[in-house]
Amino acid sequence: MIDFTKLDYLKIGNERQKRAYEVLTKYKIFTILDYYSPILAGTIPIEIDVEGSDLDIICKVEDKIEFEKVLIEKFKDFDLKIKKSNINNEEFLVCNFKLEEFL
Repeated sequence: MIDFTKLDYLKIGNERQKRAYEVLTKYKIFTILDYYSPILAGTIPIEIDVEGSDLDIICKVEDKIEFEKVLIEKFKDFDLKIKKSNINNEEFLVCNFKLEEFL
């Protein structure tokens, strides 16, 4: 059984998973986001990615204002874009930035 709460499974995965592991650990993304319980989601963890698939990271956030400040402080040098949305009266943030070849 794969523990998706840790990135170790990527080290023994396919080439794209190994590369994702290298980039995420090089930039300490999960260390930076640790307070927000980050989980890598999307197509890459389950090996259904295609060329250009991005790395989707889901975080648990209570204080969205503080979280946005952290995102700006930590990722401003990586072509950061933040979009605020609302679905069913639930506000959420979508943050996009680029680390090497990964969005």
